[in-house]
Amino acid sequence: MAEDTPEGWYPDPGHAGYERRWLGKHWSQTRQVGTTAPPPSPPTATEGAPATEAAPATEGAPATEAAPATEAGPAPTGGTPGQPTSTGMRSQAPRGWMLRTLIFAIGTLVIVFVLAAIVGHFANHNSGPVPAPPVNVTTPAIFAGPEALPSTVIGKPVLIAGFGGDQARVTVVKLIDPSTPANEAFDAGSGSRLVAVEVHIFNAGTTTLDDDALSDLSIAGSNRDTYTPGFASAAGCPDFDDGAFTLNRGASATGCVEVQLPDGVAVERVMFTLESGEGPQTGVWSRAGR
Repeated sequence: MAEDTPEGWYPDPGHAGYERRWLGKHWSQTRQVGTTAPPPSPPTATEGAPATEAAPATEGAPATEAAPATEAGPAPTGGTPGQPTSTGMRSQAPRGWMLRTLIFAIGTLVIVFVLAAIVGHFANHNSGPVPAPPVNVTTPAIFAGPEALPSTVIGKPVLIAGFGGDQARVTVVKLIDPSTPANEAFDAGSGSRLVAVEVHIFNAGTTTLDDDALSDLSIAGSNRDTYTPGFASAAGCPDFDDGAFTLNRGASATGCVEVQLPDGVAVERVMFTLESGEGPQTGVWSRAGR
């Protein structure tokens, strides 16, 4: 190297593919793989030129021999005259990095697939039919049947609501058990008897009450069966118009309803529901008041 060559990294003349630090007067012992484009080539000794003199030895260190002069020859492919090009050392580093990256990616995929298989195995092993969540179905009130009001004793009035503005204060006045029909053609057959229920109805609503007592009233027997009225009228007891009644607001009516029961079956409760037995509330009367 010429003494006027500036300090820097130059191709190492003794190790192809490496760079060596030029200290301005002599080479340092520090080398590195040639990874960057080298600066302009320092002048080298050519044929007919004197060899580079050895750099003077620094104090305390042996003098470094001058680099031998080399004949200038044709520049290697891709290089410049007098400057050696990098060899396989530089190209091998990227290839090694790509290989390590590929191996790491393949290993990662293998681990992911193995973990997925393990999780899937345990999931299938422990899984069973998933129970369906409970469904709460609320039945509309119109299909729920009438509400039974608290039971009371015979002789006390009960306020019963119907649909719309219909409302009636109903009283089961008394029971006639057994009763005699006003027409013998409607007499009870053998093994049965007639029971007359006297009912007082007061229109306590805001509309005209138009209903039918034969459909509104029923009797629960001691055998837990329910009995509904027939078409017979009781002798000595006022009657509705074949069960029908029409009451303006504030008006009232009293009548008897005949019900046929088997002999030996007692009357447990009398029930009354407006709207031909389809109303939202049912009044209940019992001889014991329960």
